Amino acid sequence: MLAPDDLDPVIGALNGFHANVLAADKLSGCFKSLKVYRTPREADWVQEIRQYLPELYRVGDLWQQDKITILPQILHSVSEYDNRFRTISMYLRQAESGQDAAKVLDRLINQISECMQNTAQAKMQFADWIREAKQYLELMDESISAAWQEIAVSEKRIIYLSEQIVKVQNTMESLDGLVSLHSISSGTLGSAKDVLSQMVSIIYKVAVEGGSVPIVGVLNSFFSLGKMFYDIFSNSAKMEAEIKKLGEYRVDLDLEQISLAQTKSLLMFLYELKVYLEKQEQTLREMEGFWQNESRMVMTVKENFIRDKNYSKDNPEIQQLGIAESVWHSLGRYADDIMDSFQNATDSGKQIQITI
Repeated sequence: MLAPDDLDPVIGALNGFHANVLAADKLSGCFKSLKVYRTPREADWVQEIRQYLPELYRVGDLWQQDKITILPQILHSVSEYDNRFRTISMYLRQAESGQDAAKVLDRLINQISECMQNTAQAKMQFADWIREAKQYLELMDESISAAWQEIAVSEKRIIYLSEQIVKVQNTMESLDGLVSLHSISSGTLGSAKDVLSQMVSIIYKVAVEGGSVPIVGVLNSFFSLGKMFYDIFSNSAKMEAEIKKLGEYRVDLDLEQISLAQTKSLLMFLYELKVYLEKQEQTLREMEGFWQNESRMVMTVKENFIRDKNYSKDNPEIQQLGIAESVWHSLGRYADDIMDSFQNATDSGKQIQITI
């Protein structure tokens, strides 16, 4: 049959690609909004890390430009193939000989070649962006490494505080009602359209005499099924308890130590996102493999048509064209649903302040 027998692998690859783009959006949004606030008695490492922010903003903007080409290269390839297949099916039904049918399949082979080329370009562009994002994250981490080593060796509590902030961040990402990137990738959702992305500003502050001082801030995105993230967060006793625990880890730590812990934790969170993206590059290789398999299958059918001296319209491939059309139509609609879902991201305009 001129269509995949098993849809699960390609649906899984499309879901994985969906998760990749959501994660890249998340990382890009963080890059574009990352703030390192000015504080009294500012340490050298703060000034050093701030110098990389313009480059980080540029990398965040670069993804938004890359996304404009990467999305259609993967998703429109599937839906356009669906459209082309229906036209070619009509001509295949009209073919009077195996040679005629083989010539019609040449058009399908050309379309697959275009899909393969688009997927390869998208994979390369995506990998290039991840490499550049990694470069600046590593430079920023190096900027605080000297101060981190100096303080962490003598003051273990700063390590504990940093770990606890990471735990707070992870708890925030896994509240009931939210959807993890892994869940999207594994295909546990009913449909791609169910995912709602909401962006919320998070500012980490340090309590000082007379108030609080903002240290670092970022605009993070969360994925849910219809309910606003801020409502989920505000009504979570678990989240309230985790944030309250932070106070237990900051006793007698000064402003610079707490600032360093907050900054290190945020960089760790961003780096984990980057690592996730690197691991998920496999999904684009799976899409490449999918088109390669389709190309081999169509070539085999073409060769069979050429060799068939008794070709007739009762040929099994011709008889199964209706089923093949249904399969491709399902895949085309699924790809279109994912494309449409990227129009649904919302900025809730809410701000969460975590004061330590």
